[in-house]
Amino acid sequence: MTQVKKKPSKLKYNIIRFANFMKIFLRNKRAAFGLAIILFFTFIAICAPLLTPFDSLGNDPRFEGYIAAKYAAPAWLRGLPTWLGGNPYLSENFEVVKDAGAPVIGKELNMSELNPELTEIYFSNDIGYPFKVYGLRIEPKQGSLAVKYERDAGTKANGSKVYIYSNFHYPFMGNPSIIIGNVELLVNGSKKSETFPEVQWFIILVNNGDRNKPKNGSISLVVDNLKGLYVEDLYVAATVNLTEYFGTTFSTSKSAAWNWKGKGYNNWWEWLNGTSELAYHWDDLQWVVSGGSLTIKNSSDVLSSPYSSMYGENGVSSYYCFMNNTEICDPDLNYNGNKPDIISIKPWIQIKTNLTIESFSGNRTIFVESVEGFQKGDEIIIGIRGYEEIAVIDKVNTNENSITLLAPLVSDHGEGEPVIGKKQKLVLYDNLVLPPNSRQWILVKLVMKDIESAYSLKVDSVLSTTVFPGLKTEGTQVKYFPYPFDSRWADWGLLAWNVYRKVEYLDVPVEVRVFLGEAKQPFENMSTVFPIEGRLPVGFVVTKEGKIIIDKAFSGDAANGNWIISRTSKSTLTSLIQFSDPREVNNFFPSKPGDYVWGIEITFLDVGSSEKNVETVVYVDDFHLRLVGTSYGLLGTDQYGRDLLSQLLYGTRISLYIGLLVSILSVVIGLVVGLAAGYFGGLIDEFLMRTNDLLLVLPGLP
Repeated sequence: MTQVKKKPSKLKYNIIRFANFMKIFLRNKRAAFGLAIILFFTFIAICAPLLTPFDSLGNDPRFEGYIAAKYAAPAWLRGLPTWLGGNPYLSENFEVVKDAGAPVIGKELNMSELNPELTEIYFSNDIGYPFKVYGLRIEPKQGSLAVKYERDAGTKANGSKVYIYSNFHYPFMGNPSIIIGNVELLVNGSKKSETFPEVQWFIILVNNGDRNKPKNGSISLVVDNLKGLYVEDLYVAATVNLTEYFGTTFSTSKSAAWNWKGKGYNNWWEWLNGTSELAYHWDDLQWVVSGGSLTIKNSSDVLSSPYSSMYGENGVSSYYCFMNNTEICDPDLNYNGNKPDIISIKPWIQIKTNLTIESFSGNRTIFVESVEGFQKGDEIIIGIRGYEEIAVIDKVNTNENSITLLAPLVSDHGEGEPVIGKKQKLVLYDNLVLPPNSRQWILVKLVMKDIESAYSLKVDSVLSTTVFPGLKTEGTQVKYFPYPFDSRWADWGLLAWNVYRKVEYLDVPVEVRVFLGEAKQPFENMSTVFPIEGRLPVGFVVTKEGKIIIDKAFSGDAANGNWIISRTSKSTLTSLIQFSDPREVNNFFPSKPGDYVWGIEITFLDVGSSEKNVETVVYVDDFHLRLVGTSYGLLGTDQYGRDLLSQLLYGTRISLYIGLLVSILSVVIGLVVGLAAGYFGGLIDEFLMRTNDLLLVLPGLP
């Protein structure tokens, strides 16, 4: 019986046919090579995320910031001989502290202590910087390095100094392109309280050092409430009528400027209030006061004051008085010589606009009626009272009247709700004129009723100004401003300053600096990289020794969780420890290759009473140094420091997609045109065929 051979299934038959076709196809080397290229690019297109950790633009989505220097060369050029185009002076990225998110002594960091019996260094699992660090490859981890200073009552106050540092070998012959550092500090400890007087005095010195030309301009105070949103508890009075007695000549000689000294007065306070033998001068002054600072008192209140002779009995029934103060009163608020005079009431000015469309939680851009006066970095108040929130401006778009915020909104805000600049301005003098080679003195009186008041003030003027405290309390002794060029008062010159009613200071304040230098140098001689004048956390100044002093607990910005950070804000890439100028970078790395030290110096200033237990703890987190190289990867970087290889891999995917799409569309369009030509025939067929012939004779794109 003859067996009938079973016919293979259709799928199996097609597979066999395809396999036979591929055997024939692959015998042609050119065809096989072409197929290999197609498969290679298909693999790259599909597997690009597996081949590079970066995104399609060449950025690192995990950390953001620089991948390498702008226009960095391929890293393999370092290994080529110079006659083949190699460059041995290229550098690569270098991370000094690789596990900065959890700093531990003995792992990557070392320590040195001046008085080890008073200090303790340990890892705190409970306290750590709670936000992501942008721009640096720091894995967020819970915990920080705690540096604790503790002294028992009855023990001598000595203070201490602690160095936390990392030794590293810089292996390259060339400089890095950029130096980027980071540190976050949180300070807490035992405290002492100090209450300041309700009334505080300051003196603004306005100079015109030009011997030939007069100068003029406005004098304003820019004020920010440090414990609230609005300027509600600060009252200001100012006068320029001290100039005759302080002196108008631009000279540092006491004979020229200390005029009232020759009249028997020891300081401006004595001249103003008088002595048992010398007259007072309240009646010589004309005052400018802030809006809302006046109260009405009757004539009996004024005439029973210590300076009642200023007013006399003139039939006036009531007086306008500055904050119930009977030395600064005026019956009619006119400049008519009924001394003393309140010559002007100045309103607090806020930059203000309104939302033009509703804004929702999560939005980073708000649209307003006008952006005039708003600037990048300004704090603004969005919303009606009781439902407002504070935001920081990242960008101002004048064309769209829009404001982009650093962080998204946390609440919804309706159309028409106010947008207000948090800082307020008080224009004391609209047009103060200074003759050539002259000076003007402005006496400013500040009144703060609320014991919790705290304000930041700054003089805003095109003129040259310096601020001096009018008086200073040292223990139980009050010292009055005698003369600004006396060396005892030289350090008091200010551009911006804070005023408080009550402050809790640390029993043991600390001074901090971050340094970088060659390992062969003593730590004290190494270059300070933080703080540097002009690159400071908000609210801090550089001491003469080049450090920041931290004298209050949790003194960092509340928006940063009260941490003091070495960045302009928690959501920015910009670091205060960042150097890209080739000359600056070269100064930090004089020897290449060489051994270097990256460290932080913490000084505990224990000079207080030994009668109580004191302690201060400094938490250090994300202490890191990144040296950005001048070479990177297989292909280098573009003008923004982004990886070119990643762009090529993801670009291959796009090219393949476009090629496939064009092929599919060509087949579909050709099929539709052919079917239409065959179905309709006649003129339509003739037209479509001639159009196709026209396309065929066009040269192909290169």
